[in-house]
Amino acid sequence: MMESGSEVYRVEDTMQRIAQNSKKLDTESYVTATGIFMSINDESTSQMTQARNRSINLEKIDATNRYSCEYAEGKISLIYLYKALQSVDLQTPEFNKYYRMLAAGLASFSLMLLLGGTYSDVLTAFIIGSLGYFTSNRIYVRTENEIY
Repeated sequence: MMESGSEVYRVEDTMQRIAQNSKKLDTESYVTATGIFMSINDESTSQMTQARNRSINLEKIDATNRYSCEYAEGKISLIYLYKALQSVDLQTPEFNKYYRMLAAGLASFSLMLLLGGTYSDVLTAFIIGSLGYFTSNRIYVRTENEIY
């Protein structure tokens, strides 16, 4: 969820919901934009996971939230939840890079328009926003590190 652009509180709530319904575990979680920490209060163990690949995919967030609610309600088992979440991560489609490049240009265009730019400023913002996303995407492909 964190890698798909979810809010911190939603990730913490989902983690708590799954843990409490698994074995009635008393857990603490702490989520930041780049890392997820969780510990079980009765034990001296904790785990940290780094959120490496960041994007925005609301379909993944919605599906994860839906499955965790179904698990909390007892409609699905923990094993089914695990397999469903793996499926969500691997099979949820992404928009192709040209749509994302167009969206980056439109976002830049819109912000420049809202901030009172002239028509030449607005056109320039569209081009720079699109090219900026394209460049960022090319750097990611070449270095295999996501840059946003």
